[in-house]
Amino acid sequence: MIHRLRRLLASGTEQTAWVPPMPEQQDCDPVPDEHRLVIALGAPSPLPQVRITGSFGENAFLTLDRRTPPGVEITIAGHAGAKPHDNIAITIGEIGMGKIRFGIAGSDIDVQIGSTSRFVAKLGLGPESRVRFGEETTANGLEISCARGRVQIGRGGQIASETMVMGAAHHGVVDLSSGGPEIVTRRPDVRIGHHVWLGYRSYVGGNAQVGDGCIVAAQAAVIGRMPANSLIAGNPATVRRKNIGWSRSPFNIDPSSRPYFASLS
Repeated sequence: MIHRLRRLLASGTEQTAWVPPMPEQQDCDPVPDEHRLVIALGAPSPLPQVRITGSFGENAFLTLDRRTPPGVEITIAGHAGAKPHDNIAITIGEIGMGKIRFGIAGSDIDVQIGSTSRFVAKLGLGPESRVRFGEETTANGLEISCARGRVQIGRGGQIASETMVMGAAHHGVVDLSSGGPEIVTRRPDVRIGHHVWLGYRSYVGGNAQVGDGCIVAAQAAVIGRMPANSLIAGNPATVRRKNIGWSRSPFNIDPSSRPYFASLS
């Protein structure tokens, strides 16, 4: 069983062909200097729509785009700990509408969320978390858990409600086949490409990689590498169809999808 689990973690399913690893996204500050508002998490919030609770150190900051309307609610809750949470940088671009909640349970956290029209999400962040969202990726009820790991999601994507992205290893997997207990858990590194549609109640975790342009079906569980422009479904997820894409409009290629399809030619 342990050997099969290792194969599943490495490739998604035993039937999925080898897919090359995705590159790490380059950092891109989502807030222009002229619109930048920096809030110290260790001080009272100057904005009524930004609520901060818990204990934070001197190097913990939230950076916002001043163009974000006051109806976008942002909550940052620091969980109780022996010392203040510190070395935290949360940067959020211009958000048209949404509600974002951060649960902080550690230090050394780095989050960037690009500008987008709608973003509703909960992020549970432990120590040594790194999270990246590209611009124009919308979310309608996403939950992320990240601790001692990385989550990157590209630009132009669409994330349905009750979707879970797991970039944390909260418990260890123990191999008993080598004569003694051995932890085989790896540091989580989830990479989701550009223009990816994550369907209702889908799950992406472990060291999963979802290529550009993919459709992840409702309730699919992705734990391996999936090639670009594929329809992915099942638990564990497998490729059900290749050379397929998606558009936000059911009747035509919507303007936000056109740049991606143009990049394929």
